[in-house]
Amino acid sequence: MSYSIIRWDPIIVAPNIFPIPSFTIIADSNFLQFINNKQLITLTIKNTYNAYDNITVSGKFEKSCHILTTITNLSSIYHLYTFIFNYEWYTYPKHLGYIELIPP
Repeated sequence: MSYSIIRWDPIIVAPNIFPIPSFTIIADSNFLQFINNKQLITLTIKNTYNAYDNITVSGKFEKSCHILTTITNLSSIYHLYTFIFNYEWYTYPKHLGYIELIPP
C-alpha cells in the first residue's frame, strides 16, 4: 500500500534538543486496518528528492490532532495521521513524496 505525504514537519521530542522529521498522510480504511494495534510500522519513503529518499524506517502513526496542534480541526475530518521517526532532520524535501507500507 502506498500513500501520498501531504505535509512534512520538524518536531522536537523531549528530552532531545534537535528536531526529528515527521510527515502526515490522509488515511483510508485499508490504512486504518493495517495499523490497527501495531506497535511499530515499517515503511519506505520515496520521491522526496533529498536525504529521506528510499530509506526504510520504523515508527508509529498517531492521529495528527494528538501531535500537531495547528491542524487539530482538520484531523478528524480528513483522517490525518502523522508519523514521527528517529532520523536527523535535514530540511523540507523538494517534493512531498509518498510512503510504501511494508507488511510485518
